[in-house]
Amino acid sequence: MEDSGSVMEIVQLLIGIILIVSVYFIVIRTVFNRKRIAKLTGDDLKFDKIRAIYTQLKKGNNPKVAILKKYAESLEHRTLVYEALEKFNKINAFPKALLTLEKSSESYLANRLDMHDDFDSFPNEITYKETVELQNGTTFLIFKFKVYEPHLYANKDWMIGYVGYKTDSTKAYMKPDVIWSKFECELLSKDKLEKITSSTL
Repeated sequence: MEDSGSVMEIVQLLIGIILIVSVYFIVIRTVFNRKRIAKLTGDDLKFDKIRAIYTQLKKGNNPKVAILKKYAESLEHRTLVYEALEKFNKINAFPKALLTLEKSSESYLANRLDMHDDFDSFPNEITYKETVELQNGTTFLIFKFKVYEPHLYANKDWMIGYVGYKTDSTKAYMKPDVIWSKFECELLSKDKLEKITSSTL
């Protein structure tokens, strides 16, 4: 009995040491990362979230295909990966399946949702729904998106988001002129979309 008790104490001690070391490592890493980011400026700061790709591009190297694919498939990083490749004239390395207006608009919408004061998150699911052309010349790509618990908007289920371009010649990864959502499932009429464009453009 005493042996099993001492074994249990040793196990608890080891668990405690591991927890302390883990917390210490996380704190040191966080402090180091903040200091590192504070020293960055310009493009180094802009592309820091994809530095595994950006560092290779700066050295004149081609980033590994698997790394490019991983970051480009991320809603958060997709447009940033494209911008970095465009800066170094390496757009051909961007995954072909993601070279569409729908995929770029999807990423722009997701990033705007994350920056929105009320929503403040990336959607857990997002799907392209349709494209509408307005009489005022604006093209809107319409998406539906949702988030899971414990997000405040999880009970809303699917919500609608709009990504608009005020031009006749839209192309993949051009920056949208308007990104908008009422965080509701109701699809807005073309008249209401035109009112939105007139107030935001």
